[in-house]
Parts: sequence; structure tokens; C-alpha cells
Amino acid sequence: MFEELGIEIEIVRLTKTDAVPYVPEEPGPYRLDFYYRCLPKQGFHSLREGLRSGNITPRSPEVKQIVLVPVSRLKEYDLYSAHARILPPLLT
Repeated sequence: MFEELGIEIEIVRLTKTDAVPYVPEEPGPYRLDFYYRCLPKQGFHSLREGLRSGNITPRSPEVKQIVLVPVSRLKEYDLYSAHARILPPLLT
């Protein structure tokens, strides 16, 4: 999170491990995805304020924008298919 987004987090717990079938850019028959429930170290209020003010911006050129999205609106975004399948039940 910090490397890509510049956001420091605290891991609350591991919520799921998922084996994704063969992906061309990864070696082996599966790629393991690990899903963690995390909290921003500075708290959500400070994170929202930092994003709003522009003090928190992506650190990676691969990331164009950081958006906090309610779970109820995840379907509006183009998520990687494995994440779209797994995230909603984990976040409720």
C-alpha cells in the first residue's frame, strides 16, 4: 500500500487466501492472492482529508487516482474479476 499509494496501513487480520488459475505473467499453475482487512494508520478522517487536499497522492506512475469507495458501490468499478468475486462478502 505504501509503495504504490503512499498510504501506511495496519493489518487487522488475514481474511482469505485464493488460488487464481494460471495467469500468463506468473510462473506455475496458480497465483495466490492474499486478502487482508486493514486500516489506515492515520485513521479514515485524516486519510480522507489528505486525499481531498492533495497531500496524499499515488507514489507509483501505474496508479492514476486513489478513491475511497463504499462496498455498496464496488460494482461501479472495473475490478480484476477475482477481486470482484471475493471482496463484497469479505467487506460486509
